[in-house]
Amino acid sequence: MNNVVFIAADIHGTLVNNLTYQLGVGQAQIATNAFEITTGSVAFDAPFGPTVADLALAAGLINAQGKAFYDSLPVANDADSALNDKDDFIKSIVDGGLAPLGYDPLGLNNNLAQANGLIKAKLLQGDYVATQTYGWTEFDIDPTTQNLTVTTYGIKPYTRAELEANPSLITSRTPAIVSQFEVEANQVIAEAKLSNVGSTNNDDLIAATGQAFDGRSNIVFTGAGNDKLDLQFSPPFAVGNNRIDAGSDNDIIYVSQNDVVFGGSGNDEFFAQEGKGGNRMSGGAGNDFFYLGAGDRALGGDGNDQFFVSSGGNNLLSGGAGSDIFNIITAGTIPSAANTIIDFQIGTDKIGISGISASALSLSQVGANAVIATVVGGQAIATLTGIQASSLSFANTAQFTFA
Repeated sequence: MNNVVFIAADIHGTLVNNLTYQLGVGQAQIATNAFEITTGSVAFDAPFGPTVADLALAAGLINAQGKAFYDSLPVANDADSALNDKDDFIKSIVDGGLAPLGYDPLGLNNNLAQANGLIKAKLLQGDYVATQTYGWTEFDIDPTTQNLTVTTYGIKPYTRAELEANPSLITSRTPAIVSQFEVEANQVIAEAKLSNVGSTNNDDLIAATGQAFDGRSNIVFTGAGNDKLDLQFSPPFAVGNNRIDAGSDNDIIYVSQNDVVFGGSGNDEFFAQEGKGGNRMSGGAGNDFFYLGAGDRALGGDGNDQFFVSSGGNNLLSGGAGSDIFNIITAGTIPSAANTIIDFQIGTDKIGISGISASALSLSQVGANAVIATVVGGQAIATLTGIQASSLSFANTAQFTFA
């Protein structure tokens, strides 16, 4: 899903944020490069901001002092989130409701870790939240760069009585820009191309601009041999969307973004730490190694596979058949988002942890899933789908290894 913008209207304000999704209730958010704009002009209903403040007071989310503080704040659209204007106050209320569910906060400049870099946006004026004025939003696409500029204009709100009493006074109000931002277009190759076919020898294929194998929507079959493919090397527009079949033998593959890679038979290695997410890596037969970044899927297949998580997280992991090891903490690095293991087999698979002790971790039950988290801060590290936390123990060396 590329260059996608979802627009919802008639909300009586403007709110912008990234779109994420879940594979199931309580599971980690998976980032996309799509975003949502909720906006809409109004006639004389109350704007979104004051309405939310009133609802928050009625629901007990803020007290009377908090409402009085909101009423005292000016309307001053700015790029920060400091509680010194009305829109930042509303932003804090909305984000407070999004955070417990793991959703991305408002704005394109304050993202979940797994969403960083997927949308290249620049705030030009105002804020990504503009909920105190009446107005409208304009969308402009540059014919050359395909960049999208979104501009929201606003005027001071008015009541129906004010409008009916003196229409010209209302219509003479001068609109001001309350939100304006630009989003860079994703460079997408519309049609995949068969760019390289390997041999029965050891192939070394590095994506580079100016050649058929450029790392953009390539279809590659390497055949037999111990092959190496680097899909990350080609700057500056190596946007991925490649389809790779590495064939038999022991292959090494560096993925980019939205790549679908099949290792085939053999002991393969997949490197995604420097990728930009959205990749699907399948090891096939053999004892495969996966070095993960953020927002990818890794499928071990047959064999005794190992998965190594770095700081990114939000990966979906499946060991497949065999005795697999899921290294959810490597060298003490805590992932910024939980990784989900969908087929952990008690008595067959293991959880690997290095650089941190068992006393620093907790096991809990969230719905039908077991969750491993840090004791301090409660940062979720891994979700084991369909596993009861009561059936796990950090002291059980058949289940956990600590180094």
